[in-house]
Amino acid sequence: MSSDDVARRDRAMPGKFALVQALLRVWMAAAIVWITAVVVLHWTMPLEVQQHEETRPAECGPLDDGACIHRLKAEGKNPSLAFLPRDVQPAAYWEAAARRERYIAVVFIALVPPCGIMVLGFVVAWGVRLFRDRRGS
Repeated sequence: MSSDDVARRDRAMPGKFALVQALLRVWMAAAIVWITAVVVLHWTMPLEVQQHEETRPAECGPLDDGACIHRLKAEGKNPSLAFLPRDVQPAAYWEAAARRERYIAVVFIALVPPCGIMVLGFVVAWGVRLFRDRRGS
């Protein structure tokens, strides 16, 4: 399709660009409202931290994680305790983990729906353009 054909098609549909601009503005406004609402709601919610009383056993040295895992299994304890740092208090460690999980969830919930709607809009526009070009030729 030559540039003259494109220009002729665009002159035949003067409201097309106004509609595209209006849809883009609506999407941008809705995305800003959505992202702001998700961030504000998640920031104001209290942080739920699961308190764990277990710490890394004192017998586990910094370099013998494998031996520590086997020792914990033999004692019937949770083997994942071998990976806890010894110098960090358990409550602070679990609070930091809960904060990391919250940050990941907020980013995912805030950005995926607007991006998905934008991709869906591009796919629909591409399909309409493809159908119109095939039908016109």
